[in-house]
Amino acid sequence: LAATVARGVVDAWQRRTPGVEEALRACAAIGAEMTDALDRLGALPPASFTGAGSEAARAELASFGAALERHKTIQESLWPAISGLTVSALYAAVAPLALGSHICGAGNGGHVMVFLKP
Repeated sequence: LAATVARGVVDAWQRRTPGVEEALRACAAIGAEMTDALDRLGALPPASFTGAGSEAARAELASFGAALERHKTIQESLWPAISGLTVSALYAAVAPLALGSHICGAGNGGHVMVFLKP
C-alpha cells in the first residue's frame, strides 16, 4: 500500500493535478512547524513539565498536536483511501484523549500514532 500511495501522489504531482504541489509544500511547512514546537519544548526548564505543566509547555504541546491534525487532513486529501471506517473509528475513539493523531506506514505494517493530552 505505501508504494501505491507514494506512486499515486507522485503521479498526481507529475500530472500537475491542481492542489497537489500546494498540499506537498504545506506538509513540508507543517513538518518544520512541528520541529520548531519540539525544539521550543526541549528548551523549557524541567519544572515546566511538573503537575499541570507550564502555560508555555501546554501551548507548545497543543501547537504540535494541531499541526499533526492539519498534516493528517492534507494526507487524506492527497490519498483518501488511506483512511477507512476502522481508522476513522479509531480516530474518533481517541479524540477525547488526544491532542492529535496520524496514520503512518501502510498495510499490515502501518500504525496510527496518537499524541495524548498530558
